[in-house]
Amino acid sequence: MLRTLPRYRIEDHALLGNTASAALVLPNGTVDWACLPGFDSPALFSSLLGGPEHGYWRIGPAVPDGPPPDADRRQYLGDTMVLRQEYDTASGTLAVTDFMPAPDSTGAAAPRIVRIVECVSGVVDVVSVYRPRADYGAAAPLIQQATSRAPWLSATVGADTYWLQGGRDHSVNRDRMCRATFTLAAGEVTAFILTWGPTRRGGSAPARPDALAELVETVRHWERWARGCTYRGPHREAVMRSALTLAAMCHPDGGIVAAPTTSLPEEIGGTRNWDYRFVWLRDSALAAATLLRLGRLEEARRWLHWLITTVDPAHLQPIYRLDGTTDLTEQILDHLPGYEGSRPVRLGNAAAGQLQLDVFGEIADTLLLAEDAGLSPSRGPTSCCWPSPGRWSAAGTSRTRGSGKSAAQPATSPTPRSCAGWLSTGPCGCCNAAPTPMPPSCTTSPNCASRSTPTCANEASTPNGASSPSTTAAGSWTPLCC
Repeated sequence: MLRTLPRYRIEDHALLGNTASAALVLPNGTVDWACLPGFDSPALFSSLLGGPEHGYWRIGPAVPDGPPPDADRRQYLGDTMVLRQEYDTASGTLAVTDFMPAPDSTGAAAPRIVRIVECVSGVVDVVSVYRPRADYGAAAPLIQQATSRAPWLSATVGADTYWLQGGRDHSVNRDRMCRATFTLAAGEVTAFILTWGPTRRGGSAPARPDALAELVETVRHWERWARGCTYRGPHREAVMRSALTLAAMCHPDGGIVAAPTTSLPEEIGGTRNWDYRFVWLRDSALAAATLLRLGRLEEARRWLHWLITTVDPAHLQPIYRLDGTTDLTEQILDHLPGYEGSRPVRLGNAAAGQLQLDVFGEIADTLLLAEDAGLSPSRGPTSCCWPSPGRWSAAGTSRTRGSGKSAAQPATSPTPRSCAGWLSTGPCGCCNAAPTPMPPSCTTSPNCASRSTPTCANEASTPNGASSPSTTAAGSWTPLCC
């Protein structure tokens, strides 16, 4: 077991993703966060927000005492979402390659995590410690075990069953912690595959996938995706890594989640810990715009389709579930202490009921970019339904006047981006909507084509009236509009 859980920073985690769900991996080989089958599914491993008792899965060199070692070398394989970590031990070198299989040609992504273990040199003692705790660490699942030519474990909680298959048997103790210890010599390889499936009475283990074949196909998928990016500027490696991260959060149905996690704090020990595993229209519009600028049209096309089939500008809310539903009732998970003691841990998001006027501006801006990229209403079978920038601009103006507020007046959301609403309500050569009168507190910034200013951002407030915790200096503002 993990006798000592070192303090890792949030940025020490590596992301695994397949556009439908995600997992996080530490340098010591521990998966401490994973939601299957979807981004907003209950987590099976939640030690990210608690301790080892809330679920984890570690594969790495076996150590008799003390904390497990960190990888000596750690990288993604080229322009992919495949992670490789190498550990140098006194007797040899071990490599663990982690990934979630890429979507198939239909966009369907298998809900599983694959971990391939290889002895690169010498001889290495290896351990797999698997401690599933369903429902965000609250439930110890019923574990069943079978030993045959293809060993497997099943962990069942209600309607969810998680199948762990591999080339080594795991023992199970009274605390329902599973452990496999084995030795690999140079050139030997074994694989462990964790797959989610719906619970079926008397159900048998699914057919074991070919881990190496899935690795090859996953590498091919992401390399092909990266080749479709047109960016050739400076720091390309960093730009591509950021782009791949965004791509991993673009759901096949079109929605783009803001993050694969919940309740990571804005400030360590603070209470501003939100669930971001949903489609924030602001964040998704900015992500789609970024991918458009990199030459990736498919994700933007799917996002636009999601937008027109999900969102009514006249009844806009800032956040939706991936399936377009709007019930995001907030819950508190009292059994989790939170990341570094940052309570509370939340599910759902009460921001769904807020009026955030800047959303209209960001959507209108992304729609203009889409038209410039050739994704215009005249280029598709559903073109008659596609929203125009002018439609969003008019809706933003209507909501601004109907609320008795301007986009630049004190906001009802905990973000200082109220000025972005001026993109949809201000004078824009591409839109027909008349501008909303600017409040006297706004002054002109030479860098802001929509006349939004830092003064407006300074006036943004949270629902309880407190001033926004961050503002933007005038010198760093960039044009928002055409």
